[in-house]
Amino acid sequence: MRDLALELLHFVDDVVDELGSREHLQYVHTILANGTSADRQLRVFRETGDLKAVVAHVVRETRPA
Repeated sequence: MRDLALELLHFVDDVVDELGSREHLQYVHTILANGTSADRQLRVFRETGDLKAVVAHVVRETRPA
């Protein structure tokens, strides 16, 4: 999936600026590099075994600074 996503990003790269979508496509690169929020939540649960720690993690990720 990762290879296909990168191939698709490369395929559309020449039009993303024209469409004003560069920022959105950059986030796909972020997801491919760091995983999704679900991946991070699972990691926190595996590390702590504590659902409250998972909730605290989600709050930290989503609460405005």
